Amino acid sequence: MDLYARSDNSLIENLGLSNSSVNIPQPVQEVIRLKTIPAVINPLNDPLFSTFWTIIDRASNCMVGDLCFKGNPNELGEVEIGYGTHSEYQNKGFMTEAVGGLVRWALNHEKVNCIWAETDPKNRASQKVLTKNNFEQIDATPDNIYWRIQNNS
Repeated sequence: MDLYARSDNSLIENLGLSNSSVNIPQPVQEVIRLKTIPAVINPLNDPLFSTFWTIIDRASNCMVGDLCFKGNPNELGEVEIGYGTHSEYQNKGFMTEAVGGLVRWALNHEKVNCIWAETDPKNRASQKVLTKNNFEQIDATPDNIYWRIQNNS
């Protein structure tokens, strides 16, 4: 996470990827430094629910985006998912596939009963990712649309 937060391609070089440059926005760098890294090293947290998961396209050997859970499942077994695709890789199906994989993994985890997400009402691409992965819209405000998928087993 430290290599990623540097936004100097250290992570890309460390992983031996082909990307020439991935720009990590300053707000994301701050979230990594101030929230993600402390959460990952906190022994009370499951690091799998606190870290970023990097999406790598095998064909091009490039980092195409990231996704994460925003902390441990709560007492009801709910966890929030977040994600972002680097601009040059948007609208190519990478995030739909990655979210689907992480959702399947999480819903098979004994502590997870429900995954929820929120999207900006203007972010049609993000809404499409959730819809294609069987999330249901459960609420909306002028600023956010709220989604969830539950474990039906």
